Amino acid sequence: QKKILELNEKCQILSENPRNEPKKRGNLKQLKRIRELEALVEDLQSVVKNKRPDSMTAMIHAAQPSAEEQELVMSLRKEMKSLKHKLREKDRKMESKVRSLKQMHDQARMLYEEKIKELQLKKKQNPVNKNQKNNKRIKQLEKQLSELRAHYKKKSKSGGDVSAMAPETSGSNSTVTIK
Repeated sequence: QKKILELNEKCQILSENPRNEPKKRGNLKQLKRIRELEALVEDLQSVVKNKRPDSMTAMIHAAQPSAEEQELVMSLRKEMKSLKHKLREKDRKMESKVRSLKQMHDQARMLYEEKIKELQLKKKQNPVNKNQKNNKRIKQLEKQLSELRAHYKKKSKSGGDVSAMAPETSGSNSTVTIK
């Protein structure tokens, strides 16, 4: 009953006081609100007259949000729906990018694995690489050099003819043979 009285007072104040009349721009909105409040007051008065203030229907009707609140709720729901849709679209785009990057990664990994296998196969097929060949040649030449040194030391101690001591080379093999 307090609410009914408050609403009646508001309606009387708005209808009696000309200074509180709404301006042209907001006139329709305020008039609509006044009508809503008047209708609510009438509904509440009829409930009180019927002496069923505790009826569930009356309570639900009295607790119902105003038209402005309902419009606000509807606009917020629309905005939420729009934002959810945008979020889903962004998620789809990101998932697509992630799949694309994963495919690129997998392709690169497969290429590198194939290259590794090829190099390992080459290594197995040709176990003697250039460094090993060069190392063998160096050892051969060092051995020949030490043999030549030993031969010349021996000849110089014996006092022999130096020209007779000249080693002979046999062709392009570049191995030195000693007389």
